[in-house]
Amino acid sequence: QALELFTLWNDSSGVARVYSDLGVTYMSMDSLDAAIDNHLKALVIRKNLMEVVSISSTYFYIGSIYLEKESFQKALENFSESLKYSLMSDYTVLIIDSQLEIGKVYALMDNDELALKNYREVLEFSKEKQDWFGTFQACEAIADVHLANGETKLAIKWLNRAIKAAPNNAYSRVNGVYKKLSD
Repeated sequence: QALELFTLWNDSSGVARVYSDLGVTYMSMDSLDAAIDNHLKALVIRKNLMEVVSISSTYFYIGSIYLEKESFQKALENFSESLKYSLMSDYTVLIIDSQLEIGKVYALMDNDELALKNYREVLEFSKEKQDWFGTFQACEAIADVHLANGETKLAIKWLNRAIKAAPNNAYSRVNGVYKKLSD
C-alpha cells in the first residue's frame, strides 16, 4: 500500500525507499532473489535521482545478499560500487564497511593478499578519520586472516592492537577479542 501511495504522490524517493525496505524484509525471510529484485528496483530510481548515499547503501545491501548466497564475484562487484559511491559522498561509516566487506570477500575467496590490503586500507583511513571502531574492526579482521592461516603470534599482535584501539566503554567488542585470544 505504501508503494501505491508514493507512486500516486509521484514521490520517486519514497518509492525507492519502499523497494529498499522490501528488499531488507525479503532478505530477513531468506527470499534472497526477491530481495535482490527489490533492491535493484530501488537502485534504478536512486541512480536517476543521484541519491549518492542511498545508491551506496543499496549496493551494500545487494553485496551482502550475494555474499550470503556465496556468489563472491557479484558480492565483490557490489561492495566495490558501494565503496565508489560512499567515497563520492565522504560517508565514513559506509566507506569503512564497504572496504571491510571487500576484504572479507577476498578472504573467503582465499586471496589473503587482497584481503589484507583492503583491511590495511581501512586501518589507514580509520586512523586518518580518528574512527576507533573502524580501526578496531580492521585490526580484528587482519587478526582473523592470520588466525585462519595458523599464524597465532601475528594474530595475537593484531588482536592486542584492536583492544588498544577500543575506548574503555567498548566492553562487548573487547570481550569478543579476548574470547578469540583464549581459543
